[in-house]
This record gives sequence, structure tokens and C-alpha cells, in this order.
Amino acid sequence: MNSNKSSSIDERYLSEFISAFCAEFNLMLFGLDIVISESGKHHIIDCNYFSSYTEFDEDLLATKFEELIEFIETK
Repeated sequence: MNSNKSSSIDERYLSEFISAFCAEFNLMLFGLDIVISESGKHHIIDCNYFSSYTEFDEDLLATKFEELIEFIETK
């Protein structure tokens, strides 16, 4: 297994992908597993609708849920 520490998520690519993914599947709350190849190509290998959030700080998670609700209500 190669642990290439120089690979990182391309935030612009990910943002564009998530916007299209949300629109296509009408999802607002989900978790994605992403693998980045040595060449930098991003691969979505799993999507979990209403994923587990057990490792998140409870206050941060509550804030994010509130932001999501506000976002949905403004649509």
C-alpha cells in the first residue's frame, strides 16, 4: 500500500461534483468515501445516505444541521 501524503482533495472539483450529485439524486445529507489515486484522480467508492456522524463534535454537528435546515427553508 502506497501512502502518498502529497495527494489531497481538489476542493474545486469536489464542490462541483457535490453540487451535481445533490441535484441528480436529490440528496442533501450523505457521506462519501473518496479515494485519490497516485495520479490525483478522485474516485467516489461509496455513498451513504444519512451517514454515521459519531466522530463529529456534537456542537459542530448541531450547527451544520441548523445551517442545512436554513438552506432548505430558503429554497
